[in-house]
Amino acid sequence: WRTPYHWQLPDLSGDRPSAHFQFPVAGLTRVESWALTRFFDSRAGKTYPFWLVGSVAPYALTAVNSTTSLSFSAWGELDDWAYRPFLYLRLDDGTLIVRAVSAVSRNDAGTLDTVTLADALSSAPSLSEVTECGQAFKARFDSDAFPTTWTKTTTVRGEWPVVELPVEKAVTIDDLDVIETEG
Repeated sequence: WRTPYHWQLPDLSGDRPSAHFQFPVAGLTRVESWALTRFFDSRAGKTYPFWLVGSVAPYALTAVNSTTSLSFSAWGELDDWAYRPFLYLRLDDGTLIVRAVSAVSRNDAGTLDTVTLADALSSAPSLSEVTECGQAFKARFDSDAFPTTWTKTTTVRGEWPVVELPVEKAVTIDDLDVIETEG
């Protein structure tokens, strides 16, 4: 917290704060622990990003208008969508779809948000095929280590720190032989 006069009000720096998550892992069997360890290793610790499905406040989908347009019951301010640039749809067959939001409009009554997707869905699912939808985060592990404690010979406990990636950019490094690391 950085506050003037030591008030308990946050001072957020930058265009948009990134979300940080701590995922406790407890009571897993050796098989479950091995599956999570393989996923962690597939991301090479904090090297490769992955999609993280938001666990708070799922969206109330009211209509699938087309392959690029969805409607939701409005909640929060319209400007809040600037902080929710990705959404996910989970279909009844288990398919998880993540898309970027390119535009949002609210009806005059203030009860319905219509979202335009940046990339079209391969086909428009029926409303009954969508079992869940909400905010998605592009994220990375916030550590290259995943320390665990075996509470018994068959169960493990640990915690995964994860950080959201608001922006990811490609970087080109030229002339590596010219880079100096001394002095």
